[in-house]
Amino acid sequence: MYGVESSKLFIEYIDQAPLEIVNLLEAKIALARQKPGRFKRIRHPYHLLFAIKFGEGRKNKRLIYLVEESSLHLLGVLDRDKEYNDLDKLLRVCGYK
Repeated sequence: MYGVESSKLFIEYIDQAPLEIVNLLEAKIALARQKPGRFKRIRHPYHLLFAIKFGEGRKNKRLIYLVEESSLHLLGVLDRDKEYNDLDKLLRVCGYK
């Protein structure tokens, strides 16, 4: 089973998220720990990235995580309507670019 490391951005999001979203993400992260490639792969030239889909109210969101060796790095949450335009910014903020 893979270990989990959370970025400051992800922790800030979880601190403000409703309890039902937190529980949903915990369950999906547990699935990702068992099989990291279970969720949608995001094509990126340098990193092995995946996205967990979930909805918050009427907005679709994606939890972006990076797989390195034997750990998952939970980077942050992006709005789906922006179509991953902020992905490079998220990677830079988390120190991966």
